[in-house]
Amino acid sequence: MLELGGLAYWPEGAAVALFFRDNVERTVVPVYTLGKVLDDVRIFEEYEGGIKITRLSIN
Repeated sequence: MLELGGLAYWPEGAAVALFFRDNVERTVVPVYTLGKVLDDVRIFEEYEGGIKITRLSIN
């Protein structure tokens, strides 16, 4: 789950986490896997801005 590019939801903080470094072995709180970003996520290592995520519903 905590592989490079992993995308997870943290319910206690109502937050989404994107793992853009491969040095995370585990989280200190429970998270739920949402998916994985397939492109190179290392571009976020130097990024200091915010990211807006839009919820899409697929029926």
